[in-house]
Amino acid sequence: MVKTKTLWGMALFIMILILLQCKSSTTLSVKSYEGNLSVVSCDLPIDYVKTWDRVYTIEGFQGVATFVMETSDRGYIAIGAPREMEFDFYDTITVLKTDFSGDVEWSLVYTAYLNVLANRSCFSLKETPDGYKMAFITGPTKVTVKTISQCGIETDSTTLQLSWMERVHALSVTGDEEILIAGKTGTDYVIVHYHEAQGIINTIYNDAYEKEWLCGIGKGRNGLYYYGVESVDGPPISFDVIPTNLAAWIVYLDPDGTEMWRTYTRTDWSEESFEGSMTVNETNAGGIIVSTRYGPYEQVCSQVTKLSPQGSIRSQKIFHDVCIGNIKQTKDYGYIFTGFKGDDVYNIDGLYIIKMDAFLNDIWSKLFETDDTYTIKAGYDIIETSDCGYAVAGEKSTGFSINDEFEFWLMKLGMCGQL
Repeated sequence: MVKTKTLWGMALFIMILILLQCKSSTTLSVKSYEGNLSVVSCDLPIDYVKTWDRVYTIEGFQGVATFVMETSDRGYIAIGAPREMEFDFYDTITVLKTDFSGDVEWSLVYTAYLNVLANRSCFSLKETPDGYKMAFITGPTKVTVKTISQCGIETDSTTLQLSWMERVHALSVTGDEEILIAGKTGTDYVIVHYHEAQGIINTIYNDAYEKEWLCGIGKGRNGLYYYGVESVDGPPISFDVIPTNLAAWIVYLDPDGTEMWRTYTRTDWSEESFEGSMTVNETNAGGIIVSTRYGPYEQVCSQVTKLSPQGSIRSQKIFHDVCIGNIKQTKDYGYIFTGFKGDDVYNIDGLYIIKMDAFLNDIWSKLFETDDTYTIKAGYDIIETSDCGYAVAGEKSTGFSINDEFEFWLMKLGMCGQL
């Protein structure tokens, strides 16, 4: 009996030493936030290392990765778009499916109608129980919807002719058979709620202003939102000119289509600022997190704005020498963003990732510098993965000028020691 107690005492002593050692470096704890969702959160910053990165060559497509999503089989779906965009033009986009390790399973290439101010919202994809639903703009007033199997086989295709609109600006796949389409007709923005089985089930009209351009649309907890930019003290946005003084705005509508609020992210209107390259995502609490370019057009600078569910600005943060590709909320209610860091677009230090808490305070940051061949790495999208790591979509290139070479690129980050 005495020997047994001694062994238990030694085991307890060893466990205490291990716990103290872990506490001195990185502590992991399991917390439950919503329903039965359990996530691993870190009380102290941990190191993230590159577990793999891949460059992909896809026949019939030349561009960069602008979107990435983890799939139910723990693989990844990425969408690629042209790197050099004009105001309105036709070009190819690609859908690429990989396994957990980044090996290609299949890819598809389509022709889409793209726009430089709404490049993220000209296409959208969502996983369904049977595969994937993808929608993309294929003409000034035309949208194509594709049903794709898990094996990458196209099983259905539908084209919507919305000729009563002046043009389609943006869309979002919000359900297995549901798509939101936003466009303009006359002095109104028009939002179409389309269901594959039922057709157009709802149409919402809201005021559109002369100097605005709608850049995106999304479905929220309490309704839907759309967003764009406005020309400030300059000419209206048109096919011929994109003013360099642009202010970003967001409009939130209730389920009946009544405007609940409209907010500009700009608080200082005395200086010129190019607030293009918007990314807008809803938070777990029903608020909105926005990233935009900031400052003069030539400057590499970004601003993050956190909005309450009522549309008021809760906090803002400016990042100098950083261009944000996208910002997402993480499971611990903080935020993660990727982009690139540099003095200007001709002097890029490399891919840059910052993790922030719920109040936009920096927790950690990581710079993936350019290598010996002067290859630039830039991130355009980032997601938190089921294994508590991150996946990044972006590009590797020799530079940002039109004559430089560039490649479709994905990278997976894992916690230090994670396979």
